[in-house]
Amino acid sequence: MADMDLLTRVVTRARLAPSVHNVQPTRWSLDGEGRILLLDEPAIRLPVADPNGRDIAISHGAALEGTLLSLAVEGWTGQVEQAEGALAAIRTAPDTPAALPEVESRATWRGNFAPLPDPSALDRIEAECADLLLVRGSEAIARVAALGDDTSMHFLRDDAHRRELRQWMRLTRAHPDWAHDGLNADAMALNPIEARAAGLVLGALFGPLDRIGLTSTLLSERAKTASAAAIALFVRPAGESPIETGRAFYRAWLAIERHGLAACPMSVLADWGETNGLLATEHGVPAGRALISVFRIGLRPRPAATRRARWEPRQLIRARLS
Repeated sequence: MADMDLLTRVVTRARLAPSVHNVQPTRWSLDGEGRILLLDEPAIRLPVADPNGRDIAISHGAALEGTLLSLAVEGWTGQVEQAEGALAAIRTAPDTPAALPEVESRATWRGNFAPLPDPSALDRIEAECADLLLVRGSEAIARVAALGDDTSMHFLRDDAHRRELRQWMRLTRAHPDWAHDGLNADAMALNPIEARAAGLVLGALFGPLDRIGLTSTLLSERAKTASAAAIALFVRPAGESPIETGRAFYRAWLAIERHGLAACPMSVLADWGETNGLLATEHGVPAGRALISVFRIGLRPRPAATRRARWEPRQLIRARLS
């Protein structure tokens, strides 16, 4: 049976799970049986980018997996059950503590990658995680890099999509939620000058700059993507529950981290049906499986301090539910 002290320790680590735009839609509580409950925060939605709530549900799935992993580190095992009014309930029992340092070190790397001296790390990742199909070779990676830029512009040229993205960007430390949620400039690897420029390009100057053909150049990430050691296609069974997909998504990202590499999602490539189908066909996604997301992966050029914007556990934990 979990108590509030254990729940607080668990949430401290479970909140490190990835979520779309770092919106953190999951909340935690305890019920009268001492089960850990995962709850949805209905006020947090992305109506333009995620109108059906699938990405939010995948984020909940990652939080569920993060909760189970955090329990394991604390020396508990968790059995997932259903509970009325909750996304899931977890019944706990004592177990042997597990060492999972990759949970603490995992973070999106949005900079350039360093050359990978030992490509066998890619083989180990692919052998461990059947959900990842790796695209290798400079020409194939360069093609994905170009597709990534084109697909990003497809979405950014939609005014509503761009406004919603801007709402979740924290471009200066003066933003009240800089350290709490969304995409801050540190997480996006932007210095203060670059952050200010990004705000202008994605804001008032987007239209004029796009009309003269400059936005695609100014917002390009082609060079960063081309520096990757591989592109990882994350695939799962078609029609799977998004909660289960989210659990597997987090496990796949942790597998990349565990083998010494960093990752940056390029989810737009899977979100647009045109590029999703193209990549699935070109890289042999098996029948019955769906392309859910795409990562660029590679070696960090230097050890990096893991800084993430997250709400404090007390702000994510709700009062015990009877």
